Amino acid sequence: MAIEIHFLIPYVEAELKKKNISLDLSKGVQELGAGRYSKTYLVESSDGKLVIHLVGSHNPDIQFKQAEKRFEISQFLKKHPKVPTAEMITYGEVEGTVFTVQEYIAGKIWAEKKANLKHLQHLAKILAYLHQINLKGSGYLQFKEGKPEGTHEDWYLFLKPWVMSSLKNIYEYVQIKKLTDSISEKKYLYLKNKLELFFEKYKDYFMGVKGKLLHGDLALGNIILGGKKVNALIDLDFSCSGDPAWEFALRDHLHEKCLDYYFAELKKIGLELDEDQFRFRIKLYVPLLRIIITNSLKSGRHKNIKKDLYIFEKMIDELL
Repeated sequence: MAIEIHFLIPYVEAELKKKNISLDLSKGVQELGAGRYSKTYLVESSDGKLVIHLVGSHNPDIQFKQAEKRFEISQFLKKHPKVPTAEMITYGEVEGTVFTVQEYIAGKIWAEKKANLKHLQHLAKILAYLHQINLKGSGYLQFKEGKPEGTHEDWYLFLKPWVMSSLKNIYEYVQIKKLTDSISEKKYLYLKNKLELFFEKYKDYFMGVKGKLLHGDLALGNIILGGKKVNALIDLDFSCSGDPAWEFALRDHLHEKCLDYYFAELKKIGLELDEDQFRFRIKLYVPLLRIIITNSLKSGRHKNIKKDLYIFEKMIDELL
């Protein structure tokens, strides 16, 4: 970390003052957690409890842009209260450390608390509403005058390059780290060709998809439960515009337990869809998301790369 919290407090206070919020440091600052390049704290304020998140890395510009995006999507979702999330209040950057300040949401993350029927039904209702927010374009979000839209004209034009580049990045990383047992040049070219065949075969499933707002990363740790409801969906760093079926891929807690309730909620708001095709699209997305995740985690999971690629190849073969 470039800067610890006690150095940042004056800068945080200055930004909050612009929002007419003052910190109450009489009870101290509680550390909630720490990662390799990040730390999270809980503080009291005139506006209730706040969470301060610090990220210090060699790419502060990238971290700042991500914070900016989280702020924009937070402000946009204030217009959609049926999608509960923690409001991001402000953000900034000081000497290589990016800070964000957001409201504190009480409750426990799904990973720490067993979800019950009420939680599943409420989550389905939230997702059904979220996925009816129409957006222009597809892909990761960019904001124009406060309105989000996808970076690509079409879902297919976003999805295929993303997956193909993920496979290429894995191969290049393996070469640099000399982990050639994980994937040889011959195997890389073979898998690349498999992906080309896959996208050609299922192109019609991805082209022309009308962009809907997706959370993008509904892992167990990003769903906060409280009482009999979902208190908030958090960490919208990967929010995007695309196919709602993408939201359920590799998320067994959603696919196996929540999907029927999701379909029921869509019917309540008068939307009929082909449930079998929706489930099939989830199946199509599973190997694609697996290779994307393998790419994003490759630096910390060397031993898993070969296994992940084997599973990926098997899934693609079954679909071809």
